[in-house]
Amino acid sequence: MKYLKFIWELLKETFNEWNNSSASKDSASIAYYAIFSLPGLLIIVIWIAGIFFGDEAIRGEITRQASGIAGKDIADSIQTMIMSA
Repeated sequence: MKYLKFIWELLKETFNEWNNSSASKDSASIAYYAIFSLPGLLIIVIWIAGIFFGDEAIRGEITRQASGIAGKDIADSIQTMIMSA
């Protein structure tokens, strides 16, 4: 019984601390900045990796990886973004 009470108190305290902090706002801020920094980061990665492997190979690999992770629509958007940079 003490174990269940401990778990309950721990969950209550965790929720209260999370509720009192700005965790949701902070995570939204990180996601917002990550979305807008992604194109610049991809340009730098393609430029550096392109020196060793070639631009087209790197662009194709980034598109393939994005397709596997996020789906074809997102991969097409990333490919369009890369081509226009």
